[in-house]
Amino acid sequence: MDNIKKQPLVNSSKGGLNKSYRLEQLHIALKNNTVNYLEFYGRNNTYLRKTYAEVYLDVHRTISLLKSMKLQPRDRVGILGANSYEYVIADLAVVMGGYVSVPFPDKYFLYQIGNLHEEYELKLLFVDSHNWHQINNEAKCALEKLMQIIDRQSSDENNIHIPDGEDIFMINFTSGTTGFPKGIEIRSKCLEEWVSVIAERFPFTSEDKLINFLPLHISNARFLIYAAILLPFNLTVTLSDQLMKVLQESRPTILQGVPYLFETVYGNVMRTIESSPLRHVAFRAFRMSKRWLPPKMLSKLQSRMFRQALQFWGGRMRLLVTGSAPISTKVLDLFEDMGLNIYESYGINEIGLVSINSPGRYRFGTVGQPFSTKQVVIGDNQEILVRSDYSWGTSYLNKSEVINAEIFKSDGFISTGDMGYLDDDGYLHVIGRIKELLVLATGEKVHPNLIEEMLRVSTSIKQVVAIGDGKHFISCILVLAERSLKETEIHGIISHANKRLPEALRIRGYVLAKEPFTIENGLLNSTLKINRNKVFEAYRRDIDELYEEG
Repeated sequence: MDNIKKQPLVNSSKGGLNKSYRLEQLHIALKNNTVNYLEFYGRNNTYLRKTYAEVYLDVHRTISLLKSMKLQPRDRVGILGANSYEYVIADLAVVMGGYVSVPFPDKYFLYQIGNLHEEYELKLLFVDSHNWHQINNEAKCALEKLMQIIDRQSSDENNIHIPDGEDIFMINFTSGTTGFPKGIEIRSKCLEEWVSVIAERFPFTSEDKLINFLPLHISNARFLIYAAILLPFNLTVTLSDQLMKVLQESRPTILQGVPYLFETVYGNVMRTIESSPLRHVAFRAFRMSKRWLPPKMLSKLQSRMFRQALQFWGGRMRLLVTGSAPISTKVLDLFEDMGLNIYESYGINEIGLVSINSPGRYRFGTVGQPFSTKQVVIGDNQEILVRSDYSWGTSYLNKSEVINAEIFKSDGFISTGDMGYLDDDGYLHVIGRIKELLVLATGEKVHPNLIEEMLRVSTSIKQVVAIGDGKHFISCILVLAERSLKETEIHGIISHANKRLPEALRIRGYVLAKEPFTIENGLLNSTLKINRNKVFEAYRRDIDELYEEG
């Protein structure tokens, strides 16, 4: 890659980033907004709603609390806990006060909780009651009690921190799919870029409402909070196990979700359609005629045919965004039928958001056109390489030069580890992780995503992992939607998939998983991506027996 000439990166198609989306603008955006609001839905029917102006007061009281603890600019402040209003306030106070926010994914740091202060040089740790007693360091603050604590604090609104674009304001952690999460320092100018490119691609209005249910230690979940304040629009925060209930009560218009969520809805809708011959015939007729229907008639038919599915999202949803893992094209097809497009995005923790599909700039089966702030090239082994003045990181925290050099190249490019290509119109196609490529003993190469896509179209298959690296044939580990599925039915699903695969890549065996892949059993990571290595470990004996018999 050293022979690629570095080109100046364009800020945006409109000639530059929007200065009103800078980090320090969060103060003004909150203080002057008495219309838009943040609401939090917790467990046991707990509910809280505050205007952004009221949020501003809570944030500044928390900043006063941090100052009273003698914290200095750029000091690191950790956050460890479940989604809550207090979590949002703590994070906003840290980044708006000129400190560095360090939100920890507790699942991975479970056995290191007692050492977080020393390992990451924390001056303070906001922590919830679940983890409180594991923290021996006195420099900690109870998240659940934060509102009571700041109630005694005055609000110092005169001393607003204005960061330099290169100042670090956050430490983000990788997802943990390929090993223990690695820390990455993010500069404040990356927020300005992130919000600018999103605002350029999507027609947000002040009446929109975003539902944020992914764990707040995920960077995009927090960046969406900043965007909701800066653009502005309304914001709902809740926990993932409350999502279905809160969708009905909050009735949001925007949701960012992982593919697994949309695949689950797809399965439910298709099972309903297939359970009735009349529905099945009506659905096929709709698909054949929809492209010729006038818009009003199409919308009316969609509302009638998919009424339950549309109501699942609350009845007002208009923007669905996904990323983090491949999504089946059959799922995209169905949501397009419903009049509710899913916009795929692509990004990695090391560089941030790279591309996204959006209204008016949409190509089915791609992750959109890269932003003008990101330079994308395709390197050896079809690897996607990205360079940007707004890369989230230039190295990993507390890691050797050798490890850093594998990802952060000397010419400024970042090695994503993903395979893909750019089509003639500049849309990015992502195939999958290079490390996941299956190389059969016969020499045939295939990415497991291509095999899994063939099986995921069946509503009877809930989750699937294709295996066969170094073996003579492909097999799969299957999580069934219904345990009562007969063996002949499973063979029928596999046979249907094999008709669309070349002879050398056909599925010739399978293992039935004992339970779904979940975060709790370690087979999904925090962003709900399948942890293939853990799945292989969990079913190694079954896999070995399968290939011995084969």
